[in-house]
Formats: sequence, C-alpha cells, structure tokens
Amino acid sequence: MLGLFIAMFVCSISAGAIQGPLPGQGNQTSILYGVHPNAQKNETITSFLAEHGEITWYESGYNRTHETVYITPVNTCRERLVYVNREGADERNNEPSIAFVRIIRRGETLPIEPVDPFADLFQQYPALGENEDLRSYIDNHSPDRYKELETRSLQPVIYFIDDTGVFTEYIVVLEKGRIVSSTYLSEDKCMINRTEAIRQALFDQPEHARIQSTLLKIHDDGVYWEFAILKGPIMDIISIPAGMKPDHSPGRAPGFGVLIASCGIITGLMVSRKER
Repeated sequence: MLGLFIAMFVCSISAGAIQGPLPGQGNQTSILYGVHPNAQKNETITSFLAEHGEITWYESGYNRTHETVYITPVNTCRERLVYVNREGADERNNEPSIAFVRIIRRGETLPIEPVDPFADLFQQYPALGENEDLRSYIDNHSPDRYKELETRSLQPVIYFIDDTGVFTEYIVVLEKGRIVSSTYLSEDKCMINRTEAIRQALFDQPEHARIQSTLLKIHDDGVYWEFAILKGPIMDIISIPAGMKPDHSPGRAPGFGVLIASCGIITGLMVSRKER
C-alpha cells in the first residue's frame, strides 16, 4: 500500500460563519442578513423588507447546488419573496450567490428550474464557454460545481468537478484569459479510490468531523486526494496519495480530446479563490 502522507493546514473560521437562522429569536431581518450577507446587497430583497417590516423566513432545498430562501411578511400581505441561493458560497467575502429573486403569492412554492452553475464563470472567462473539449466534458459528466485556485505565478486554475458515482475532474489552466492546458482526472484510474481515501482522512478524527469538499490535485510527486474537513470552528486540509494505476497518467478523457497539462504548471496551487 502506498505510504500515507498527510499534510495538514489549520485555519480558523468564525463561529458566525456556521450559524443557522434562529427562528423566533431577535430581529429576523438582522438574522437573515447575518446568515446571508448577500441578501442585504440585493435591491429587490431590501426594498421588499423595507416595505413590509417584520418578517419570518426559512430555507428549503432547491437542487444539489442551490437552496431557496422564503421570506414572508408577518402582516396581511398576500405576497412573499423567494430567492435561489448557491450553497457553500462565501458570502462574507463578497462571493456572489443569488441566482434569481421572485415575488410570489403566499402558499405558492417556486418551481424547480435548471440553474447553470457555470454561468458567472463563463462570463468572467469566455474562453471556457467556447471550448469544445470542456463543453464535451460537461455534457458527458454533468459536473455541478467548480473550484478556482491560482498557481504561484497567479494563473487561474479551474477545477470542474463531478462527484456523483465515479469522481472525475476537468482541470483548466488559464493565462490572460486563454486556456493554456487542460487535464482530466478520474477516480477509476487511481490506486486509492475516494471511499478508501476518506476512510484514511477521517482516521483518528472526532466523530463530529465531516468532509466539506473533495479534490483530486496534481503535485510534483503524483496525484493526491485533498479533503477539507470541518471540525466545529476548525477546518483541516488533509492530503492522501491517490496513486495512478499502471499505464495510466493524468490526461485524455474518454469522448473528447484534451491537451495534457504539465504537472509543473498545476503544482504549487496556493490561493483558494472561488468554489461553487
């Protein structure tokens, strides 16, 4: 078995970052803004709250990547406001999260509509939306989230992640808005699969520890599983060697061409920027 290498980086997260709503306690508008700071930056939401005063609100599931937030006036208004919010967005660091806002009738629920998880990213980096290989990966694998990092030379690196069934990634390196390399990684080409890697990562962790996010990352000495593990207010980053099966290396994905990235380009990721 491959030797276990664990690299741990600990950072503190404020208690407010993991607080949920407190129904019936205090000013509900203030609590909403505390839990979801982006609501206070949306003109439709703030105007609705200013008009109707006291409110109640709650969250409900929407799809795998988004949730709905329902805001209902305590008065006799026949309307309520609902907005779709991306789960896991870092609202306290100004990361956009609100997909759309609607005012609907009381008792009405929002119909589930498809939300493009990459719309903002493709607007920021048009070359991604125009790339046929990436579009082929999205069509074939249906990834529903991404993570944006930077190399030491400040090149954006985008991880498109499909974590349903066999875990796969499509990793794109950009320079001045252009795609300079792409890499495909798949769990079924790794000697250590995700289930075993999670077991190793959680070994000796407290019972309340949970996996916050998962990545396959390329380092100078190979491919590693990287887990962000949340333990109360503490986040640990733990790396487990994935190992590549004989005759397999990061590269071409079935069904589409891909320019194989040099491991040296992606190695040395240092600054986490966005995850959606």
